[in-house]
Amino acid sequence: MKLHIGCGERYLPGWKHLDARKFPHVDYVMDKLDNLDMFADNSVEEIYACHVLEHFPRAEMIHGGC
Repeated sequence: MKLHIGCGERYLPGWKHLDARKFPHVDYVMDKLDNLDMFADNSVEEIYACHVLEHFPRAEMIHGGC
């Protein structure tokens, strides 16, 4: 499966779409990425995430959340 995170209004044919807002093409609506249990281990072969870094705290980006 190919997963488009933070897709907004953009639809990519052949991809599953995840966003905080519900659009007709969005398969998964969620505002946090802390629980992705709906995806089986090793089921996502490619992730496309564009314009999502601004939704994470700066400290998480600098220190990797560790």
